[in-house]
Amino acid sequence: TPDPAPLFAVNPLAGLAFLAACAAIITLPSHPLDVARPLPTPQLPAHIAVFAAQPGALTAQEHAYFTRYGGGAARAAYGPYGLLVVSTTAPLRHLHAPEECLAGAGHVVRYLGQTTGWMPSAMYRSTDPQGRVWRVTVSYVSERGEWTAHVAEAVWRWLQAPGSSWRMIQRIAPWEAPAVAVENFDVAVWRALDLPPPPSPIHSQPLPVKL
Repeated sequence: TPDPAPLFAVNPLAGLAFLAACAAIITLPSHPLDVARPLPTPQLPAHIAVFAAQPGALTAQEHAYFTRYGGGAARAAYGPYGLLVVSTTAPLRHLHAPEECLAGAGHVVRYLGQTTGWMPSAMYRSTDPQGRVWRVTVSYVSERGEWTAHVAEAVWRWLQAPGSSWRMIQRIAPWEAPAVAVENFDVAVWRALDLPPPPSPIHSQPLPVKL
């Protein structure tokens, strides 16, 4: 049988130099190539319906999810309701469904499906670490007037027009709040943010009265 091929000999100094180069490369500061076009922080309304805004600070985790590399986000409370708006030109990076962002904050989140009201929204039941239960509804709207209740569809539509901006409109209400009051708040949010009309046939349905 032929002799086995000799092992390739590596100069010890060359090996050390290679290891040093690898260590230097992985310690270099990161410069992501997918930085989004910077957008200003969303300006939330001073009032929605009869409620004055109580601005809230984003958590460190929310900053990481929503604002790094070009995204913008703002939150505020309006009476018993909460509103979070995220704006981005890179939905793949900045738009996250509540299963990810709220669960990461210690909530137990369950997806309940899409609402059948006038605004297409995904609805979730979220229990926070203190045991309080919340109704979370989320819609996504583009600067071109496109609406969807799902992150995946927002991303797919964005791929048809890269560079366009999208907003996530997330509303939070106490779980025990009457459904009519919650829907009225949604309508007030839509009007206060001057959002484009929801798509037909949903938009053809009569809107609830104002709060």
